[in-house]
Amino acid sequence: MEFMGYVRPDGKVGARNYVAVIPSVTCANDVANAICHQVQGTITYLHHQGCCQMPPDLERVTDTLISLGMSPNVGAILIVSLGCEGTDHERMYKELSATGKHVEIIHIQELGGVSKAIQLGTDIARKLVIEISGLQRQPVDVSKIVMAIKCGASDTTSGMASNCVIGYVADKLVDLGATVIFGETTEFLGGE
Repeated sequence: MEFMGYVRPDGKVGARNYVAVIPSVTCANDVANAICHQVQGTITYLHHQGCCQMPPDLERVTDTLISLGMSPNVGAILIVSLGCEGTDHERMYKELSATGKHVEIIHIQELGGVSKAIQLGTDIARKLVIEISGLQRQPVDVSKIVMAIKCGASDTTSGMASNCVIGYVADKLVDLGATVIFGETTEFLGGE
């Protein structure tokens, strides 16, 4: 069985084709969010980390942001750096570039502030969206799907209807060789 997906340079397959605008630190959230509000086809991963943390925590944040950029639903990446953060935005750039995706980075402080960063970031994001819009979906085996699911609400309706349907779909995908990852396991078992 096949589905139409976006095959990435690293061999992973996505169902969507976004430009991820990733703030490397909480202080860059507003710029990343403003860019995404102006450019259709972008997503951002806002967070409250990256500054005033212990080194092991900063490393975990950096690893997490890299993993988000590696999502097969992401076709290109714009990293928004403040310039003084504790997260390693240079490692983010290097590791995300190694996936074969087009990666750009802007530094708010080097550009002279928020307004200039939003302007340049918006221009870059638009170019990246145009670039990845040329990618075509291809027929891919269903076994390439990695689906993440989460209970939508802790209510009776979720337990009686939607969780049951999602469970059925997950079982069918796994039977076909796909991978399904889920959280809130007690709710999927009917523990709500």
